Amino acid sequence: MSESKYNPTPAVRYLLRAVKQCVTTLHGQPRLLIAVSGGADSVALLRSLHAIGADIIAAHCNFHLRGAESNRDEEFTRRLCKSLGVPLEVTHFDVGASRLNGESDEMTCRRLRYDWFDTLLQHHKCARIVTGHNADDNAETLLLNLLRGSGLKGLRGMLPDTGHILRPLLTCSRADIIAYLTDLAQDYVTDSTNLTTDYRRNFIRHEVLPLLESRWPGTRSALQRTLTALRGQEIIVDTAVNQALSKATDTMLPLGLINGFADSTTLLLSYITPFQGTPEIAQSMAKAAAVPNGQRWQLPDGITAIMLKDGLHIDRPDDKPSSLICTRVEMNEQNRQLMRRPGPPVEVWLPRPLDTYLIRFPQPGDRIASLGMKGTQLLSDIMKDAHLPDSRRRQLHVIVDPEDNEIIWLEGLKRSRHQLVKSDIAYRVTANTSITPPNDKPNQE
Repeated sequence: MSESKYNPTPAVRYLLRAVKQCVTTLHGQPRLLIAVSGGADSVALLRSLHAIGADIIAAHCNFHLRGAESNRDEEFTRRLCKSLGVPLEVTHFDVGASRLNGESDEMTCRRLRYDWFDTLLQHHKCARIVTGHNADDNAETLLLNLLRGSGLKGLRGMLPDTGHILRPLLTCSRADIIAYLTDLAQDYVTDSTNLTTDYRRNFIRHEVLPLLESRWPGTRSALQRTLTALRGQEIIVDTAVNQALSKATDTMLPLGLINGFADSTTLLLSYITPFQGTPEIAQSMAKAAAVPNGQRWQLPDGITAIMLKDGLHIDRPDDKPSSLICTRVEMNEQNRQLMRRPGPPVEVWLPRPLDTYLIRFPQPGDRIASLGMKGTQLLSDIMKDAHLPDSRRRQLHVIVDPEDNEIIWLEGLKRSRHQLVKSDIAYRVTANTSITPPNDKPNQE
């Protein structure tokens, strides 16, 4: 039955209105890539987008995990798209051969599916991948994440538009979707694995939610209202967190920001999430921030987080200062003249081997007792005067004497008046640098 030749029910009108409102938030008339499995949700999505005249291309994955049933789904999707005149892309996957170490079939299928969708997205110049996730899916997601343990990002569920994935049916219930298809006399296929309770989501869907509804009628609607409220609260929290994190760097979160934030655990979790930090680690860090004394946490990929008196430091293996070249030299007259040549210290001459010093990046509050000057200078002021961009400032080598924590050298910019060469043997240290600092005092002693 054509959508234009029937008097739709209120539920159907609501679904079509919801889909149209979601799609019209995109500028112009963008092309959309629709994930179509053949199930009720994706079929309703396909029919509703076709009904409002959207520019669409369908995509179907056959994972061959259910034998003849998988082929049935593919054939159904082909017939439906042909009847609507919607272009269709189909691909086949060998899940077993594609599974990564430690992946479940579900995880493998999701990875393969979205990798392929991303390829189609670029090839067909589509604005979004469109999926049939609905309000019931979102309620299930809330409960799953609640049972796992989650913050606002997990509890607020899926978003209608992530900038990559569009979910026009997210405010529509599964009942709305079935009513729409029934009104169209449109059939669909059912994945037999969705009827079992082997998977956690299916257990929530078939066991937990019906039990809750039997005791508290309207549970699904109440969960949907909760999701809407949590999304609004997430925006408020994110705004405050982002304002605080704008004062941090990718290697250090100042202690003042941590202890001054309304909820330090929330701030710390947002900061360590890109490093795969967990809520449990964030809670531990928040406690350590009260009395910082060098506590360490090991994060994935060899990253170490350290709570020091000035803040939380992130130490990445690939962010270690690159190797410096250290050469042992005899201090004859020619080398002494070379050491004392005027200009910025693009190299440093040390009285001890380099491996007896600490090599690191600049940290907030670092100061150096510059050669030829009285008192000390902030490294941040020196780098600012040299007009270095922030990205370059974070990559400069700093050589520190671990015995007294005195900074001996700021790469290419300053040499300390401490640790001067006074013996007949010295250690000449150089590093590749593109710094062109302003003229300064003599390089060495």
